[in-house]
Amino acid sequence: MFAKTNEEKEEMLKKIFEQALPKFLDVIEPLAAKANADGKWLCTDNLSIADFWIGNIYTNFINEKE
Repeated sequence: MFAKTNEEKEEMLKKIFEQALPKFLDVIEPLAAKANADGKWLCTDNLSIADFWIGNIYTNFINEKE
């Protein structure tokens, strides 16, 4: 993030968690559920960078917030 102050950083994080992330999860969760049910990875039959990207979001943002 490119916030200059802690207040700006907190505001940006709040906006991400309250607006952007829920919209993103609304799109990605059904795809992930289908891939899991089919025994596949997120985008292909093989592990791809998309799987790592989603893992990164979970590890660095969602899991950290709990």
